[in-house]
Amino acid sequence: MRVVMLSTDRTILSPTSPAAMRMRAYGALFDSLTVIVAGTGASQQIELAPNVEVRYPGGLSKPINALRILFIARRIPADVLSAQDPFWTGVIGLCAFKPLQIQVHTDTWGVIGTILARFTLPRARRIRVVSERIRARVAQVTSRPIDVIPIFVDPVRFSELLPKPAEFGPHPRILVVSRLAPEKRVDLAIRAIVHVPDAHLYIVGDGLLKASLQSLAAAIGVADRTHFIGWRDDVRPYYQHASCFACTSQFEGYGMALVEAVLSGCSVVTTDVGVARDLPSGLCTVVPGDVNAFAGALRIQIQLETTIRTHGALEMRARMGSYDEYLSRYAQALRETCART
Repeated sequence: MRVVMLSTDRTILSPTSPAAMRMRAYGALFDSLTVIVAGTGASQQIELAPNVEVRYPGGLSKPINALRILFIARRIPADVLSAQDPFWTGVIGLCAFKPLQIQVHTDTWGVIGTILARFTLPRARRIRVVSERIRARVAQVTSRPIDVIPIFVDPVRFSELLPKPAEFGPHPRILVVSRLAPEKRVDLAIRAIVHVPDAHLYIVGDGLLKASLQSLAAAIGVADRTHFIGWRDDVRPYYQHASCFACTSQFEGYGMALVEAVLSGCSVVTTDVGVARDLPSGLCTVVPGDVNAFAGALRIQIQLETTIRTHGALEMRARMGSYDEYLSRYAQALRETCART
């Protein structure tokens, strides 16, 4: 099977990046794989494997880049074309006149995105989504076949017990792993711990709102219980030794950190975003985005029994399966896109 993918992920152009390694793994399943990466600037072309080629057409502007992508996509012989989203890559994919799979990684589309999705999704042969939440949203737009294939997170990486982080004390530990950006609503977690006695909040991440969040913690009297850790290359020990993981986002495309927390056996309190509804219910509590509801759920989840945490982690690991199983499902979805429906 000859496959063309349209992507916006420029890290694929770095041969040692996780995205490039993923493309090599995909390429092993197909006769050939050509990845066309969107973006302006100078053009590039690299080979990741004998049958895996990455093209970056570049261009002075986005319209020129789109035309270059379309020109290449039309010229390359392919049995199926996979577009990364139902928006502009989906439009280009439709114009390439090849059997089209569209991938959908978020249910937050915006006004223009909704218009584009309503145009592209009903015209695709098949659609791949990463969660049941997104499947339900897509099903409102089209009756085309939908494959639910979650983003793969390696369960083995999170089964190895690591030492407790030096920053962690003996008190209940609430963990946030996030960019410090407005849509992440980290202020909600800071306000909530006011109502969770003795608990300390550990924020792994950084961003433009760090200073204002530090000021908030001081203003409401929890500066001594709010710890800004900064970014860490490996967050696994923080998940493993946290009493509870908190996700306060207004929206998430998928919510990788939620999955990583559950795989680590960490209980979760989260707003209703991303993959939250697909997580084991015993380990994850989905709450409205208000302080009282969040604080109440945190008080319960930090006391969750070890057996429940372990069971939830094992359930999530079984659901995730192996990387080979994920690749097999991914390839099968593309093969079924080739078949006429």
